[in-house]
Amino acid sequence: VRGNEQVSNQTVIRVLPDRNKIKPFYKKWWFWLIIFLVALVIFAAIISENKKKQTEDNNSVETTQTEMSEMDYKSSCKTIDYKTLARNPNKYKGDHFKITGEVEQVIEEDNVLDDNTQYTVRLNMTKNDLDYWDDTILLNVEIPQDEDRILEDDIITVYGTCQGKYTYTGLLKSSVTVPLIDVKYFNINTDSSKLK
Repeated sequence: VRGNEQVSNQTVIRVLPDRNKIKPFYKKWWFWLIIFLVALVIFAAIISENKKKQTEDNNSVETTQTEMSEMDYKSSCKTIDYKTLARNPNKYKGDHFKITGEVEQVIEEDNVLDDNTQYTVRLNMTKNDLDYWDDTILLNVEIPQDEDRILEDDIITVYGTCQGKYTYTGLLKSSVTVPLIDVKYFNINTDSSKLK
């Protein structure tokens, strides 16, 4: 006996794991770490390939458009009526169109990257029997700052590429879906008596 302590002779028995009951490999943490890393690499490869393909597609479209002269571009543009275009705008994505109409609304924004002004234009493209224009589409137009601006009630002819359908929020917080055209060239028509 040491002090108030008593020493006893107890035997410590250590129980060792049964070597016959080893966990299967799929229940080990390192296995799931390897699976996770492999899945992560595959996912990253798929994302990278999709971005690469999308960039190549965008570059080929831009190259085609920039290589065309203004006359060639305008002659490649087809005319289309509103009902055909509005029924399935995504069907015509990438197609070039020539459209004449009356400007209903213009939203103007300065482009911070260059000296151009970016316009979002609501254009009515169908002239009815009472000489009123209706059937609205949306245009994206970029104009150098020194060029003539587009104003409401202008009659314009645009040459551009269909971007499919576009949805925006209207005045009463309702969704409005219309065809969207990226305009490459446009003319402001001064003699509206010659139109349709």
